[in-house]
Amino acid sequence: MKTLVGVGASSGIGIGPAVIIPPRIEVAERRIALDRVAAELSRLDSAVDTADAQLSDATDAVVANGRTAHFDFVELQRSMLRFDLAGETGRVVREQHVGAEWAVRLVVREMRRLFAEASDARIPTGLDDFAAVADRLLRVLLSLPEQRLDAAALQDSIAVAVELSPLDVLQLKRAGVSGIATERGGPTAHAAIVARDLDIPYIFGLPGLLLSASPGTLTCVDGKRGALVIAPDDFTLWEYEGRRERMRIGRSPIGPGTAALATANAVLGDRTWAQVTNRERYAAAGYPGAGPADSSTSPRRAWPCTPSKPRTTVIGQFLRRNRCRSRACPSRRSRS
Repeated sequence: MKTLVGVGASSGIGIGPAVIIPPRIEVAERRIALDRVAAELSRLDSAVDTADAQLSDATDAVVANGRTAHFDFVELQRSMLRFDLAGETGRVVREQHVGAEWAVRLVVREMRRLFAEASDARIPTGLDDFAAVADRLLRVLLSLPEQRLDAAALQDSIAVAVELSPLDVLQLKRAGVSGIATERGGPTAHAAIVARDLDIPYIFGLPGLLLSASPGTLTCVDGKRGALVIAPDDFTLWEYEGRRERMRIGRSPIGPGTAALATANAVLGDRTWAQVTNRERYAAAGYPGAGPADSSTSPRRAWPCTPSKPRTTVIGQFLRRNRCRSRACPSRRSRS
Protein backbone atom coordinates (compact mmCIF):
# COMPACT_ATOMS: atom_id res chain seq x y z
CA MET A 1 0.00 0.00 0.00
CA LYS A 2 1.26 3.47 -0.91
CA THR A 3 -0.33 6.81 -0.02
CA LEU A 4 0.26 10.05 -1.94
CA VAL A 5 -0.93 13.37 -0.55
CA GLY A 6 -1.89 16.21 -2.86
CA VAL A 7 -4.59 18.87 -2.92
CA GLY A 8 -8.27 18.06 -3.14
CA ALA A 9 -10.08 20.03 -5.83
CA SER A 10 -13.43 18.18 -5.76
CA SER A 11 -14.65 16.27 -2.71
CA GLY A 12 -15.87 12.68 -2.75
CA ILE A 13 -14.58 9.12 -2.58
CA GLY A 14 -13.59 7.18 -5.69
CA ILE A 15 -12.51 3.53 -5.79
CA GLY A 16 -11.44 1.57 -8.86
CA PRO A 17 -8.56 0.35 -11.00
CA ALA A 18 -6.10 2.98 -12.20
CA VAL A 19 -6.19 3.91 -15.89
CA ILE A 20 -3.30 5.98 -17.27
CA ILE A 21 -4.32 8.83 -19.57
CA PRO A 22 -1.61 9.38 -22.24
CA PRO A 23 0.51 12.51 -21.60
CA ARG A 24 0.97 15.41 -23.98
CA ILE A 25 2.86 14.92 -27.23
CA GLU A 26 6.57 15.77 -27.30
CA VAL A 27 8.27 16.82 -30.54
CA ALA A 28 11.86 17.38 -31.63
CA GLU A 29 13.32 20.56 -33.05
CA ARG A 30 13.11 20.88 -36.85
CA ARG A 31 14.66 23.65 -38.93
CA ILE A 32 13.42 24.63 -42.39
CA ALA A 33 14.92 26.57 -45.27
CA LEU A 34 13.85 30.13 -45.97
CA ASP A 35 12.07 29.17 -49.16
CA ARG A 36 9.95 26.64 -47.18
CA VAL A 37 8.51 29.17 -44.75
CA ALA A 38 5.48 30.02 -46.92
CA ALA A 39 4.58 26.34 -47.37
CA GLU A 40 4.96 25.74 -43.61
CA LEU A 41 2.64 28.67 -42.83
CA SER A 42 0.05 27.30 -45.26
CA ARG A 43 0.33 23.91 -43.56
CA LEU A 44 -0.16 25.57 -40.18
CA ASP A 45 -3.31 27.42 -41.34
CA SER A 46 -4.80 24.17 -42.63
CA ALA A 47 -4.08 22.44 -39.30
CA VAL A 48 -5.69 25.31 -37.37
CA ASP A 49 -8.86 24.98 -39.46
CA THR A 50 -9.00 21.24 -38.78
CA ALA A 51 -8.45 21.67 -35.04
CA ASP A 52 -11.11 24.39 -34.91
CA ALA A 53 -13.57 22.06 -36.65
CA GLN A 54 -12.85 19.39 -34.00
CA LEU A 55 -13.55 21.89 -31.21
CA SER A 56 -16.74 22.93 -32.96
CA ASP A 57 -17.90 19.31 -32.93
CA ALA A 58 -16.99 19.14 -29.24
CA THR A 59 -19.13 22.22 -28.62
CA ASP A 60 -22.10 20.56 -30.30
CA ALA A 61 -21.57 17.45 -28.18
CA VAL A 62 -21.51 19.52 -24.97
CA VAL A 63 -24.79 21.21 -25.88
CA ALA A 64 -26.37 17.92 -26.97
CA ASN A 65 -25.53 16.34 -23.60
CA GLY A 66 -27.23 19.18 -21.74
CA ARG A 67 -23.95 20.64 -20.41
CA THR A 68 -24.64 24.17 -21.59
CA ALA A 69 -22.90 25.55 -18.48
CA HIS A 70 -19.60 24.25 -19.90
CA PHE A 71 -20.11 25.79 -23.32
CA ASP A 72 -17.88 28.77 -22.47
CA PHE A 73 -14.90 26.53 -21.67
CA VAL A 74 -14.95 25.02 -25.16
CA GLU A 75 -15.40 28.41 -26.78
CA LEU A 76 -12.44 29.68 -24.76
CA GLN A 77 -10.26 26.95 -26.28
CA ARG A 78 -11.43 27.91 -29.77
CA SER A 79 -10.51 31.53 -29.03
CA MET A 80 -7.08 30.48 -27.75
CA LEU A 81 -6.51 28.46 -30.91
CA ARG A 82 -7.51 31.16 -33.36
CA PHE A 83 -6.18 34.34 -31.77
CA ASP A 84 -3.33 33.28 -29.49
CA LEU A 85 -1.74 30.00 -30.54
CA ALA A 86 -2.10 30.34 -34.32
CA GLY A 87 -0.77 33.91 -34.43
CA GLU A 88 2.20 33.32 -32.14
CA THR A 89 3.11 30.05 -33.87
CA GLY A 90 3.10 31.73 -37.27
CA ARG A 91 5.34 34.51 -35.96
CA VAL A 92 7.86 31.99 -34.60
CA VAL A 93 7.90 30.10 -37.93
CA ARG A 94 8.60 33.32 -39.85
CA GLU A 95 11.25 34.67 -37.48
CA GLN A 96 13.13 31.53 -36.45
CA HIS A 97 12.62 29.37 -39.59
CA VAL A 98 11.48 26.28 -37.67
CA GLY A 99 8.81 23.70 -38.33
CA ALA A 100 5.27 24.34 -37.16
CA GLU A 101 5.41 21.53 -34.58
CA TRP A 102 8.50 22.92 -32.87
CA ALA A 103 7.07 26.45 -33.08
CA VAL A 104 3.96 25.28 -31.18
CA ARG A 105 6.18 23.80 -28.48
CA LEU A 106 8.18 27.04 -28.19
CA VAL A 107 5.00 29.08 -27.84
CA VAL A 108 3.68 26.78 -25.08
CA ARG A 109 7.03 27.01 -23.27
CA GLU A 110 6.92 30.81 -23.41
CA MET A 111 3.30 30.92 -22.26
CA ARG A 112 4.13 28.64 -19.34
CA ARG A 113 6.88 31.07 -18.30
CA LEU A 114 4.56 34.08 -18.57
CA PHE A 115 1.82 32.33 -16.62
CA ALA A 116 4.29 31.41 -13.87
CA GLU A 117 5.38 35.05 -13.55
CA ALA A 118 1.80 36.40 -13.50
CA SER A 119 0.96 38.24 -10.28
CA ASP A 120 -2.78 37.58 -10.60
CA ALA A 121 -3.56 34.09 -9.23
CA ARG A 122 -6.50 33.75 -11.62
CA ILE A 123 -4.37 33.98 -14.78
CA PRO A 124 -2.46 30.64 -14.51
CA THR A 125 -5.75 28.72 -14.47
CA GLY A 126 -5.90 28.99 -18.27
CA LEU A 127 -2.57 27.24 -18.81
CA ASP A 128 -4.16 23.78 -18.88
CA ASP A 129 -6.56 24.93 -21.59
CA PHE A 130 -3.74 26.43 -23.64
CA ALA A 131 -1.65 23.25 -23.35
CA ALA A 132 -4.65 21.14 -24.37
CA VAL A 133 -5.26 23.30 -27.45
CA ALA A 134 -1.58 23.07 -28.40
CA ASP A 135 -1.68 19.29 -28.03
CA ARG A 136 -4.70 19.12 -30.31
CA LEU A 137 -2.96 21.25 -32.93
CA LEU A 138 0.16 19.08 -32.73
CA ARG A 139 -1.88 15.96 -33.35
CA VAL A 140 -3.30 17.51 -36.51
CA LEU A 141 0.14 18.66 -37.69
CA LEU A 142 1.57 15.18 -37.10
CA SER A 143 -1.44 13.49 -38.80
CA LEU A 144 -2.32 11.67 -35.57
CA PRO A 145 -5.94 10.77 -34.77
CA GLU A 146 -7.87 12.86 -32.30
CA GLN A 147 -7.42 11.53 -28.78
CA ARG A 148 -10.56 9.71 -27.70
CA LEU A 149 -10.81 7.93 -24.37
CA ASP A 150 -11.86 4.29 -24.17
CA ALA A 151 -15.21 4.42 -22.36
CA ALA A 152 -15.25 0.68 -21.65
CA ALA A 153 -11.87 0.74 -19.92
CA LEU A 154 -12.68 3.88 -17.92
CA GLN A 155 -15.98 2.67 -16.46
CA ASP A 156 -15.77 2.79 -12.61
CA SER A 157 -12.01 3.48 -12.75
CA ILE A 158 -9.60 6.12 -11.47
CA ALA A 159 -8.19 8.30 -14.25
CA VAL A 160 -4.49 9.12 -13.69
CA ALA A 161 -2.84 11.82 -15.81
CA VAL A 162 -0.23 14.56 -15.85
CA GLU A 163 -2.81 17.29 -16.51
CA LEU A 164 -6.30 17.52 -17.96
CA SER A 165 -8.42 20.07 -19.76
CA PRO A 166 -12.15 20.72 -19.21
CA LEU A 167 -12.95 18.72 -22.34
CA ASP A 168 -11.01 15.76 -20.93
CA VAL A 169 -13.03 15.92 -17.71
CA LEU A 170 -16.29 15.97 -19.68
CA GLN A 171 -15.18 12.88 -21.63
CA LEU A 172 -14.20 11.13 -18.39
CA LYS A 173 -17.62 11.89 -16.92
CA ARG A 174 -19.34 10.38 -19.94
CA ALA A 175 -17.08 7.32 -19.60
CA GLY A 176 -18.19 6.89 -15.96
CA VAL A 177 -14.95 7.30 -14.01
CA SER A 178 -15.02 7.11 -10.20
CA GLY A 179 -12.28 9.69 -9.62
CA ILE A 180 -9.42 11.70 -11.14
CA ALA A 181 -5.83 12.28 -9.99
CA THR A 182 -3.28 14.46 -11.80
CA GLU A 183 0.28 15.59 -11.25
CA ARG A 184 -0.45 19.22 -12.14
CA GLY A 185 -3.48 21.43 -11.79
CA GLY A 186 -5.06 24.02 -9.54
CA PRO A 187 -8.18 24.55 -7.40
CA THR A 188 -9.41 27.30 -9.74
CA ALA A 189 -8.34 25.56 -12.96
CA HIS A 190 -11.14 24.99 -15.43
CA ALA A 191 -10.72 21.21 -15.17
CA ALA A 192 -11.24 21.42 -11.39
CA ILE A 193 -14.30 23.65 -11.83
CA VAL A 194 -15.91 21.17 -14.22
CA ALA A 195 -15.02 18.23 -11.92
CA ARG A 196 -16.75 19.94 -8.96
CA ASP A 197 -19.78 20.71 -11.07
CA LEU A 198 -19.99 17.05 -12.16
CA ASP A 199 -19.33 15.66 -8.62
CA ILE A 200 -16.19 13.77 -9.65
CA PRO A 201 -13.60 13.30 -6.87
CA TYR A 202 -10.49 15.09 -8.08
CA ILE A 203 -6.95 15.44 -6.63
CA PHE A 204 -4.03 17.38 -8.12
CA GLY A 205 -0.48 18.18 -7.03
CA LEU A 206 0.91 14.62 -7.03
CA PRO A 207 4.47 14.73 -8.46
CA GLY A 208 5.63 11.39 -9.84
CA LEU A 209 2.09 10.05 -9.96
CA LEU A 210 2.53 8.24 -13.27
CA LEU A 211 5.64 6.50 -11.91
CA SER A 212 3.80 5.32 -8.78
CA ALA A 213 0.49 4.19 -10.28
CA SER A 214 0.37 1.07 -12.43
CA PRO A 215 -2.50 0.38 -14.85
CA GLY A 216 -5.12 -1.85 -13.30
CA THR A 217 -3.94 -1.36 -9.69
CA LEU A 218 -6.79 -0.79 -7.24
CA THR A 219 -6.73 2.87 -6.20
CA CYS A 220 -8.73 4.99 -3.75
CA VAL A 221 -9.23 8.75 -4.19
CA ASP A 222 -10.24 11.03 -1.31
CA GLY A 223 -11.09 14.37 -2.90
CA LYS A 224 -11.77 16.06 0.44
CA ARG A 225 -8.50 15.15 2.17
CA GLY A 226 -6.41 15.11 -1.00
CA ALA A 227 -5.20 11.54 -0.42
CA LEU A 228 -4.54 8.88 -3.05
CA VAL A 229 -4.07 5.30 -1.82
CA ILE A 230 -2.52 2.83 -4.25
CA ALA A 231 -3.09 -0.90 -3.63
CA PRO A 232 -4.89 -0.42 -0.27
CA ASP A 233 -4.98 -3.18 2.32
CA ASP A 234 -8.27 -4.79 3.38
CA PHE A 235 -8.89 -2.49 6.33
CA THR A 236 -8.17 0.70 4.34
CA LEU A 237 -10.39 -0.50 1.52
CA TRP A 238 -13.18 -1.26 4.02
CA GLU A 239 -12.79 2.23 5.50
CA TYR A 240 -13.00 3.95 2.09
CA GLU A 241 -15.98 1.85 1.02
CA GLY A 242 -17.76 2.77 4.24
CA ARG A 243 -17.07 6.47 3.77
CA ARG A 244 -18.24 6.30 0.17
CA GLU A 245 -21.47 4.61 1.28
CA ARG A 246 -22.07 7.19 3.99
CA MET A 247 -21.52 9.99 1.46
CA ARG A 248 -23.99 8.31 -0.88
CA ILE A 249 -26.54 8.17 1.91
CA GLY A 250 -25.84 11.76 2.86
CA ARG A 251 -26.64 12.83 -0.69
CA SER A 252 -29.73 10.61 -0.85
CA PRO A 253 -33.16 12.29 -1.04
CA ILE A 254 -34.04 11.90 2.66
CA GLY A 255 -34.51 15.55 3.62
CA PRO A 256 -37.25 18.06 2.87
CA GLY A 257 -37.05 19.94 -0.39
CA THR A 258 -35.62 16.99 -2.35
CA ALA A 259 -36.98 14.92 -5.20
CA ALA A 260 -38.24 12.27 -2.75
CA LEU A 261 -40.45 14.67 -0.82
CA ALA A 262 -43.13 12.00 -0.47
CA THR A 263 -40.66 9.71 1.30
CA ALA A 264 -39.59 12.53 3.60
CA ASN A 265 -43.20 13.38 4.46
CA ALA A 266 -43.89 9.73 5.24
CA VAL A 267 -40.98 9.73 7.68
CA LEU A 268 -42.01 13.01 9.26
CA GLY A 269 -45.67 12.36 9.90
CA ASP A 270 -46.84 14.93 12.44
CA ARG A 271 -43.33 15.69 13.70
CA THR A 272 -40.79 18.30 12.73
CA TRP A 273 -37.67 17.22 10.84
CA ALA A 274 -35.53 17.88 13.94
CA GLN A 275 -37.49 15.20 15.81
CA VAL A 276 -36.66 12.46 13.30
CA THR A 277 -33.96 10.09 14.57
CA ASN A 278 -30.85 9.31 12.60
CA ARG A 279 -31.94 5.68 12.36
CA GLU A 280 -35.15 6.71 10.59
CA ARG A 281 -33.20 8.96 8.24
CA TYR A 282 -30.96 6.02 7.21
CA ALA A 283 -34.00 3.81 6.82
CA ALA A 284 -35.61 6.39 4.52
CA ALA A 285 -32.41 6.45 2.47
CA GLY A 286 -32.65 2.69 1.93
CA TYR A 287 -29.67 1.67 4.04
CA PRO A 288 -29.77 -2.14 4.44
CA GLY A 289 -30.83 -3.18 7.94
CA ALA A 290 -31.60 0.33 9.19
CA GLY A 291 -35.22 -0.31 10.15
CA PRO A 292 -37.35 1.44 12.79
CA ALA A 293 -35.79 1.85 16.22
CA ASP A 294 -38.34 -0.50 17.85
CA SER A 295 -38.15 -3.16 15.16
CA SER A 296 -37.36 -6.62 16.56
CA THR A 297 -36.43 -7.97 13.12
CA SER A 298 -33.63 -5.51 12.36
CA PRO A 299 -30.07 -6.85 12.71
CA ARG A 300 -28.43 -6.32 16.08
CA ARG A 301 -25.53 -4.30 14.70
CA ALA A 302 -27.00 -3.05 11.39
CA TRP A 303 -25.60 0.50 11.49
CA PRO A 304 -23.19 2.34 9.18
CA CYS A 305 -20.56 2.86 11.89
CA THR A 306 -20.47 -0.76 13.13
CA PRO A 307 -20.20 -3.64 10.66
CA SER A 308 -21.69 -7.02 11.47
CA LYS A 309 -18.47 -8.48 12.89
CA PRO A 310 -17.63 -9.69 16.43
CA ARG A 311 -15.94 -7.15 18.68
CA THR A 312 -13.00 -9.47 19.13
CA THR A 313 -11.79 -8.68 15.61
CA VAL A 314 -9.38 -5.89 14.75
CA ILE A 315 -12.27 -3.88 13.31
CA GLY A 316 -14.26 -4.34 16.50
CA GLN A 317 -11.34 -3.12 18.59
CA PHE A 318 -10.96 -0.12 16.30
CA LEU A 319 -14.66 0.72 16.70
CA ARG A 320 -14.44 0.47 20.49
CA ARG A 321 -11.65 3.05 20.46
CA ASN A 322 -13.54 5.28 18.02
CA ARG A 323 -17.05 5.36 19.34
CA CYS A 324 -19.86 6.58 17.15
CA ARG A 325 -20.91 10.16 17.87
CA SER A 326 -24.55 9.56 16.96
CA ARG A 327 -26.81 9.34 20.00
CA ALA A 328 -29.28 7.27 18.03
CA CYS A 329 -26.68 4.60 17.22
CA PRO A 330 -27.68 1.31 18.96
CA SER A 331 -24.02 0.28 19.32
CA ARG A 332 -23.33 3.41 21.36
CA ARG A 333 -26.30 2.76 23.64
CA SER A 334 -25.10 -0.83 24.18
CA ARG A 335 -21.64 0.39 25.24
CA SER A 336 -22.75 3.30 27.40
